Amino acid sequence: MITSEYEAPYRQPIITSLIHKARSVVHFHAYDSPILNQWHQLLSAIREKANSRQWVTLINPPFIPNDRYMREIGLGDHYVRVIRLDNSDIATVSYIQRCLQNGKSAVVAVWANNPNELPDILLNGSPLGCQALVFTNSKQQPAAPQMELCF
Repeated sequence: MITSEYEAPYRQPIITSLIHKARSVVHFHAYDSPILNQWHQLLSAIREKANSRQWVTLINPPFIPNDRYMREIGLGDHYVRVIRLDNSDIATVSYIQRCLQNGKSAVVAVWANNPNELPDILLNGSPLGCQALVFTNSKQQPAAPQMELCF
């Protein structure tokens, strides 16, 4: 009886934390937004989700973070990995998908000219191993269905 009283309060937070970790977190932003706005979104994601044991992966960024500035704002202990991929290569989508699912990155930021260059896991709510920031053309950004009817 005593053990069941002590087990009940401890089970719920553990399950809640596991469910929270299993959810995929993808944030879409406009590709044509000012660089300063993109930088601010990236820094916010690093502060919220990144840890010093995992990568912060930037795929095709229009800028490369300055090491000295990252140290000055208190984010110098994070490992930043910059990957440049050719959009015409058919393996690009699979490389992006591996970065999102392999669990080696805490934050993955992807810059793509159009949504066709993105893997389906970003668009369909599949579980990811990290938080994803996607900067894509706002005019071509895929719209999520508001309601689905099954007959």
